[in-house]
Amino acid sequence: MLDVTLSHIETAGYKINSANEDEITILSKIENNNRKLHLFLHSQKTNRKIFVHEINEILHSGDYISNIFYKDGENFHVRLGRRAHVKGNERSLKRYTNQDLQKMLHLRDLEKFALGQNSPQTTLTYYQPETQRLAEGFRSYNMGNVILNYEHIPQGDRRFDFVREKVADDYKIAQEITKQRKNIRFSPRKKGSKILIVNAPKYAGKKA
Repeated sequence: MLDVTLSHIETAGYKINSANEDEITILSKIENNNRKLHLFLHSQKTNRKIFVHEINEILHSGDYISNIFYKDGENFHVRLGRRAHVKGNERSLKRYTNQDLQKMLHLRDLEKFALGQNSPQTTLTYYQPETQRLAEGFRSYNMGNVILNYEHIPQGDRRFDFVREKVADDYKIAQEITKQRKNIRFSPRKKGSKILIVNAPKYAGKKA
C-alpha cells in the first residue's frame, strides 16, 4: 500500500517530506507555503481516541489531513453481506433492491469518523490490493445514506427509540465513483478547509 501510494503521489508532482506504513507527509506545491498534508494510510484497526487526538493537533498546527483505507473486507470496506439480505427480507431494509443490498457496507469507527470529517462531501477512498480478479489501484466511493424502516413492527410494539424510521448510523450504500483522472489529487471538502478528499486516479478494474 505504501509503495504504490508513494509512486502515485510522486507521479502527480508532489514532494514527499516523510513516509512510513501509517502516514505520508507531503509538502505543499505552493512556494513559501510551509503547511504539509498528512495522508493517513489505514491498513489496520487503530484506537479512535488516539487518532482523533492526533488529527486535532495537526489541524491546530495549520496542516492538512486526508485518509486512504485498505480495502480488505475485514477491517475496512466490510460488506453487510448475509445480514443485509436477512434485514431486507421484510425487515428494516426491505425497501432496498438486491443490487442495493449487495453494495451496503458496515462502516468501522475510523471510516465513520473520516466520513463525518469529510462532510458535506460523502466520499471515502480505498487502496485496492491486487487479487486474482482485480488489479491493484485506488477506488473512491460515494457513501449514500441507508434509511431503516420498521413498518413491519406493529405500532403498539414500537416502545424503543431505535424502532423508528431513521438514517442508519453504521450502514452506507457504496457507489463507486468512476473518473478518467490520470493522477491522484487532493481537494478540500469545502472552500478553505484543511480536510482534503483523496480524488483517486482512474481504476483499471478487472484483470483481462
